[in-house]
Amino acid sequence: MPASVSADKAQTTHPAVVRALVNVLGELGVECVVADCPRGSYSLNKLDALYFETGMLEVANLTRCELNHNLKTKLFEIEEGVQCKNATLLSLIDEVDAIINVGKLKFDDKLGYLGAVTNLFGLVPGKLKDVVLNRLETVYDFNEYCVDLISKFKNKLILNVVDGIVALESGNSERMISCLGVSENAFCLDAALL
Repeated sequence: MPASVSADKAQTTHPAVVRALVNVLGELGVECVVADCPRGSYSLNKLDALYFETGMLEVANLTRCELNHNLKTKLFEIEEGVQCKNATLLSLIDEVDAIINVGKLKFDDKLGYLGAVTNLFGLVPGKLKDVVLNRLETVYDFNEYCVDLISKFKNKLILNVVDGIVALESGNSERMISCLGVSENAFCLDAALL
């Protein structure tokens, strides 16, 4: 895995944020599964390397959470979707009772602001991310696609967390913002962080 994926490069949610969240949930008796889905080839080896590089393996070793190793996907119908009426996503979504959406505050050269709403794009498996991005012609289309995902899983999505302690700006430069956003509503959280 490239070193740029490590938490100290502000590319991903810092493991301390995930660890704190898992510890709080564990005290409440919640069983947690930490899931990530890298771009490109999606294999157990790549996933394990990503969990190691991002510090999530250490989080799992220090807490009672599991790391997702389920590579299965499923076609989900999105009846009310504007940008998509169906989407192939990680089947893990069907196996959990709730989703806590934890992402990194980023500003991308092509996609602009990336926060709580756009973090659900992570549910799209591996190489399919590029296929979907190539189909979506504008940033507006991309954001609508992510809104469709939020609407599909609104009953399971119970909390959104955005790590903006050190944000990633356009051009991969780091910026100390010193904020951690938390909300039940992804749209309100993103509006507050913008």
